[in-house]
Amino acid sequence: MRAKADLLEKNTKMIDYLKEVREEIGDATDKYDAQKDEVIKELRTQSEFFEKLTDLFSDPEFQAQTRTMRASSQVLELLISTHGYEESIVDDIYKYAKFNYDIGNYELALEWLGRFIQLAPPNHSHSLDAVWGRLAAAICSEQFEVAHEAMVQVLK
Repeated sequence: MRAKADLLEKNTKMIDYLKEVREEIGDATDKYDAQKDEVIKELRTQSEFFEKLTDLFSDPEFQAQTRTMRASSQVLELLISTHGYEESIVDDIYKYAKFNYDIGNYELALEWLGRFIQLAPPNHSHSLDAVWGRLAAAICSEQFEVAHEAMVQVLK
């Protein structure tokens, strides 16, 4: 149990779950309240930042435009030229997806990793991480058909 708690503390931001595990083994948990507040604050900040982009990706007109595009650079160019985003949005999307994964919000992580893969060039430093992360998020959220698709992508 202690190893589980150490792993949670080191590699995730699942503070409530970490507190539960620490309580089970008799460790003090008061120090995690401030961490939880920080994670919630970060979640609110990032969610507000990505709200406009979420709406854009959900817009049927935008979806129709992007369906005809074959290259990630075309979708990114559309975001930059038409909607005022900067090229750094690709990295921001990856960070947002990873943050959601780290807090255990696997469905949202899966969604944003898919968007990252849609926008990032194949040689992006996080491309392979995103494919593996998408596979893991699909499994954790029990979306096994999506996990199968991600597995095929990993094997490419």
